[in-house]
Amino acid sequence: MRRMPLTYQIFIGMVVGLIVGAIVGPQVATQWLEPFGDIFIRLIQMLVVPLVFIEANTVILKLVMVVMAYAPVGVAALMAWVAGAYGFSILVPLAKYLVGVIVGVFLHGAVIYGIIVAAIGGVNPWRFYQNAVDFMLVAFSTCSSGATLPLNMEVAETKMGVKREIFGFTLPLGATINMDGTAIYMGVATVLIAQFYGIALAASQQFAVILTATVASIGGRACPAQG
Repeated sequence: MRRMPLTYQIFIGMVVGLIVGAIVGPQVATQWLEPFGDIFIRLIQMLVVPLVFIEANTVILKLVMVVMAYAPVGVAALMAWVAGAYGFSILVPLAKYLVGVIVGVFLHGAVIYGIIVAAIGGVNPWRFYQNAVDFMLVAFSTCSSGATLPLNMEVAETKMGVKREIFGFTLPLGATINMDGTAIYMGVATVLIAQFYGIALAASQQFAVILTATVASIGGRACPAQG
């Protein structure tokens, strides 16, 4: 019997986690479900240092596979904690903000990255995104480029055929200084907060927001939701 792809497993984990969190409530979600999500995050972060400073040998890649097999459970626990602790009502005030961030990230990822991949890398963007969907889902559910790094390196080697000496340097570096999503959501959040208080941002102020968000994203840590 063919095993379900990790992408589908993580998506199902997200949906199940939201449903379970809404059913069990905040007390159970915080006391019993949140620790499982924390274990998942800590296991992945534990693998980041060996992947950065030690060559990605067979043993480390095996450990990565073992941890990623736990990913659907960890993602479900994280989503259940969010839904249980804060409820679905927290999503309503954030709907406008989320739509703005999602549209910005989508345009940046699909258009800007697509052009870079095609023009500089010489790779079909559609094929690139098909290979990248696994670690994109992990990045979305964990909000951490550091936690996504092990799977990112595995996909780069096994699916994209990138040499170890290349991704061994560029991916850990990019996980720290290439946090484009952080810069986008900082900018969107600033504009929305200004609109909420009725403050009109001049062009110079908007440029300052862009510059500050970019610098802050470069200097940020690769930990969950560090922005």
